[in-house]
Amino acid sequence: MRKIYKMAGLTCLGLILASQSINAQTQVIIANGGQFESTAPFADRATVGSYDMTSKTFTVFDTIHVESINGTVIDNEHAYVGAFDTLVKYDIDNYTRLTTTHVDKIKNVYLSGNMLFTSLFNGAGAPLMKSLNKTTLATEFSFNDLEENIGGVAVLNDSIYIASNVPGTVDAFPPFGIFTDTLGVISVFNANTGAFSRKIQLGTDGAGVNDLIAYNNNIHAVCKETGNVIEYNTTTGATIATNVGASGLDDNYSNILIIETATGVDKYDMDTRTMLNQGFTISAIAEVYDNINDEYYFTQSDFASYGKTFIHDINGTALDSFDVNISPQGIAIDYRTPVGMNNLETTVDQEFSIYPNPAKENISLSLRNSINTLQVIDVAGRILISKNNLSHGVHTIRINELNEGIYFVRTSNENEIKVKRLIIQ
Repeated sequence: MRKIYKMAGLTCLGLILASQSINAQTQVIIANGGQFESTAPFADRATVGSYDMTSKTFTVFDTIHVESINGTVIDNEHAYVGAFDTLVKYDIDNYTRLTTTHVDKIKNVYLSGNMLFTSLFNGAGAPLMKSLNKTTLATEFSFNDLEENIGGVAVLNDSIYIASNVPGTVDAFPPFGIFTDTLGVISVFNANTGAFSRKIQLGTDGAGVNDLIAYNNNIHAVCKETGNVIEYNTTTGATIATNVGASGLDDNYSNILIIETATGVDKYDMDTRTMLNQGFTISAIAEVYDNINDEYYFTQSDFASYGKTFIHDINGTALDSFDVNISPQGIAIDYRTPVGMNNLETTVDQEFSIYPNPAKENISLSLRNSINTLQVIDVAGRILISKNNLSHGVHTIRINELNEGIYFVRTSNENEIKVKRLIIQ
């Protein structure tokens, strides 16, 4: 059954504000590395394109004169693409290149808090992680107190947490110098000055620590050598390791990590520390999760002749696919539009109400009927609060950790979704 979408109780001003947020473009940015070639002349170069979710068309809008992609992230109307030794900033409303900078041996690109980071491969020389100005791409901080095999980064409060590893001494693929990670380490820096603060030793449980997520005043570390997700309490310093067979992190939203395993992808609930068995077996180059429609986008290629992106639901059922360029190594969803919510009705509806609105610390949600899910979503489409299986009556939701601004409260049951605007002061 097709779901019905309603936008309830908006004033004229509210309709204008909501339309600015909800009627923005809906797209997936895909960066392609091209054919894998080691010597010139090169048959092709890296390309960047946009998949329009409405028209279901993929269009290339830029070429970068390198042969690989190393990270693709979106920040509102801007996309940042790392491509070997080049970092490019795009305006993805009009598909123009805004700024380009040279960064030697880019490993990945990250957005955390309000900061942009690039990690670098071993051999690039210290530092192996930099923070960059999001407007100019100039280096703001260089982080030197790190181990090798650099991983991801997370910003929480006034601290920057960076994952790295102590490698072993046995070359796994001689003579190439590839060493298995044996000890995981998180280095902590001051977010205002970039100064080194301390190191968090994860030990052998944290070997292969590669991805960090800040959630509920904790840092969650995904460790690909041990398969652990480690929860580090930033207040007490306590750690809890849960083995879920993790080999990487594909995406995250609200309290959910999209975990890559040896056989595919699945959801991990950070609140309960359990896998939700809402994934499927895939083989992919890059993956991203549409947390509004519960769909996975993942790419495949033979790195020589074709590139393709597939769309599956959470059970692995194929929904659609489309051709892209060779080696689609970077993928990110533009969340300024909550996906699938372009045609909201603007009728007044009294089946749920929010008060006070505007609000500061808490909101009360009055439900005429029970609902399956409640979500508080920001204008970028990110789910910040999520509650399940709420009965009819009044429920109190704490919002004191959210910044001032405009949000959307979304309720859903099996065949209907309703959305109301919330202002936090």
